[in-house]
Amino acid sequence: MGKYIQKSKGYKGSIRVRIITKERGKTLKVEHIGVAHNETEKEMYLALAQERLRDKNQQEFKFSEFEEVKPRGLIHKKSYSKFLYDTLAKVYDKIQLKELSDEVFKQITIARIIRPVSKLETVEILDRLGLEFPLGNAIYRCLQRSIKKDYRRKISEGFIEYAGIKRASILLYDVTTLYFEIDKEDEYKKSGLSKERRLEPQIVIGLL
Repeated sequence: MGKYIQKSKGYKGSIRVRIITKERGKTLKVEHIGVAHNETEKEMYLALAQERLRDKNQQEFKFSEFEEVKPRGLIHKKSYSKFLYDTLAKVYDKIQLKELSDEVFKQITIARIIRPVSKLETVEILDRLGLEFPLGNAIYRCLQRSIKKDYRRKISEGFIEYAGIKRASILLYDVTTLYFEIDKEDEYKKSGLSKERRLEPQIVIGLL
């Protein structure tokens, strides 16, 4: 059985650093160290990986796909990504969403809880968490699958079962803004944050 440090390319040029444990060509364990977005972070994660191997009494090890790195006295104090994802994943499973048996849906759901961004940026969030993010059109296929298999109904039923609700009403609410091609504000039309990034006065409309 051997252990080595692996460097692989991540999203948008980032570098993923891991410790790989293999036996007879078969991967037994993958320990994620971190995702580096610049040279300083890369050196820090490589030094940390080397230190961890030393702590495990691994006297000789090989590097995969990159040069040997000598420790430079760097100390990795905290890393919250894995704890954050695992905590949300436990809640996801606890409220019956694991019954969907869709790992991609689970990943993008948790990523959007951490930071609600576009589908493409969701991939970057997963990359920063150090996870194997969906490749290609996996996210779009997941969304199509969620419609075909009626995830909405299954999720609603799971929530109702978890909450122990026997009878309930659904209240739907949404909000949007409308801008006016004028410069002067009045009692109702005010300048402010616009989803269309307009500077003209606008009104906020709520739909209940």
